[in-house]
Amino acid sequence: ILFYTFYGQPDPAGALAHFIKSYHPDATDLSPAEARRVLAGKRALVILDGAEDAANLPAVRDVLPPTCAVLVTTRVPGGLALAGLPRREAVALLQTLAGEMDPATADRICALLDDLPLAVTLAGQYIAQSGDPADYLAWLEAAPLEAVDNPENLPDPHRRDSIPVLVEKSLARAGDQARAVLAVTGLLSLAPFDREVIAAALPNADPRRPLDRLVRYGLLRRAETGYAPAHALVHRFARRRLAPPAGALPRLAGYYTALAETESEKGLPGYRVLDGHRGHILAVLEACAAAGEWPRANKLVWAVKDYLDVQGYTADRVQVLETGVRAARALGQRYDEGAHLGHLGLAYRDLGQVEKAIEYHTQALAISREIGDRRGEGADLGHLGLAYHALGQVEK
Repeated sequence: ILFYTFYGQPDPAGALAHFIKSYHPDATDLSPAEARRVLAGKRALVILDGAEDAANLPAVRDVLPPTCAVLVTTRVPGGLALAGLPRREAVALLQTLAGEMDPATADRICALLDDLPLAVTLAGQYIAQSGDPADYLAWLEAAPLEAVDNPENLPDPHRRDSIPVLVEKSLARAGDQARAVLAVTGLLSLAPFDREVIAAALPNADPRRPLDRLVRYGLLRRAETGYAPAHALVHRFARRRLAPPAGALPRLAGYYTALAETESEKGLPGYRVLDGHRGHILAVLEACAAAGEWPRANKLVWAVKDYLDVQGYTADRVQVLETGVRAARALGQRYDEGAHLGHLGLAYRDLGQVEKAIEYHTQALAISREIGDRRGEGADLGHLGLAYHALGQVEK
């Protein structure tokens, strides 16, 4: 895998140099012709990150052989509007979930929901539990669906913005425990999770019944390894609109810290276990940072940094260590700050961003000297030497 980001380094020459040095670290010819020669016949996944900042993306693509797969990514959001289902299919979906009902009622419900699959699914699951399609239709007719997510009262808002209203109605019937469980899922990623995670966050409640109710109302689905949000919009609702129960976030952070420490002691078998939790760990760490839970965040960073390194999740490692630096600074822990900065330097060097690696190693060195950490000072100097060697500046 060849990874290169254009953020902060838009010149295509930097990407070509990174490709060449990935195979020949001591190479001095970094020309496009040499990049073509080095890459010829290679089978690699090339990830080009930050495409919107690239000064000349075609110049990079042109040197890549057909034997390489190329993934171009960007952080610029884009959207693709999708139409609803054909009415006949929407009605069939509704009746499959809710049972047979008056055709006119089914048609009207689907019309009010723009035939959108998720909206129709939520309606069908709700009616299956309540058994009263006419009552649901009456509620839909009166519900202010068009006002949802339209705070500026823009003209002609689309009814696809009604999903939060539908989720809220289903939650009201599912109960307070189900609401608390769904709020906890908003602290996790979209990946499947097991019941033990919810139990760790909500230790005073048995999660089995509320999880089952969330499945029956179409807000969660059963997955091979437990449960998962039924749809990204349901997860977004939980993340943005539901406040997690008090203490749930620090308990989740503690749970994943303990899990990472325990599994890391097992080596590669344990790392494979952590692979299934990686998305949740990153999400919980992000939530800790947003909530100012710095002690928990810092402990979680220490627990997972080596796992991310060994497994090659370098981009995730950068994200985690950057949070670690913020946590250490907030806590006034200079040793931890220096350690996280040094590890950031190593991560950026692995990404081929040697100049950035030098920047972080230099900061780490200053802290090691400030606090009298001679061992850390020696490590930082060694890392700086290796970084300058990678740039061909052997005199330094």
